[in-house]
Amino acid sequence: MLLIARAACSFNLPATKPPVEARACIQMAGVKGYFAMRDVLLVERSDDDVAHFHEKERIRWREVYDEEYKEAPQEFYPGDRVKVVSEEPLRFGFPVKTIENPKGMEGVVTHYEFDDGYEACQTCSTSCPVTVMLEE
Repeated sequence: MLLIARAACSFNLPATKPPVEARACIQMAGVKGYFAMRDVLLVERSDDDVAHFHEKERIRWREVYDEEYKEAPQEFYPGDRVKVVSEEPLRFGFPVKTIENPKGMEGVVTHYEFDDGYEACQTCSTSCPVTVMLEE
């Protein structure tokens, strides 16, 4: 199972440890939740994960926008460890399951929907921009 997860999450970037996305894919056990920024609290952040994120953005900006990326701090980065502070029920899966009170659960950010400054990104905002793989 772990080998399948690693194969499905292979990337061409050199790293001393698997990229954040690969680590998120390897952590397949758990529940994926979507949260508002106010619903989660940062517990731990790795400088390596932040640097990896900005390097990926540099590459993406060159390929997609044909421009140089201007690094700016984000509220959350893939790989951030967060704790849920909201008591709102969390619904997930099919058939739909519910965690009545996820407050206190911890997990890893797998995606953060941020405004990169382009019009397309400004028109598709979400009320739950933080995707977290929660530990059960």
